[in-house]
Amino acid sequence: MPDAIEMIREVHPAARVVLAPYLLAPGAFHDQAIAAGADVIAEPLLGPDEPAAAPLVELVIDRYSAASAERRGRV
Repeated sequence: MPDAIEMIREVHPAARVVLAPYLLAPGAFHDQAIAAGADVIAEPLLGPDEPAAAPLVELVIDRYSAASAERRGRV
């Protein structure tokens, strides 16, 4: 069975394939995204030696706080 990008190229041969994975940092998952063969691939949200953007830090803290509060409610 052909992979998803190959199928897109078969159906839309003139289209560019853009992949925007929602990844925080480079690593195995980003490597797999690169290997998928899209024409353009978004970079991870965090790069080496770059400070994290304040909105991203706030998002992570909000999600952690929500998950923590939910867990406390179940115990």
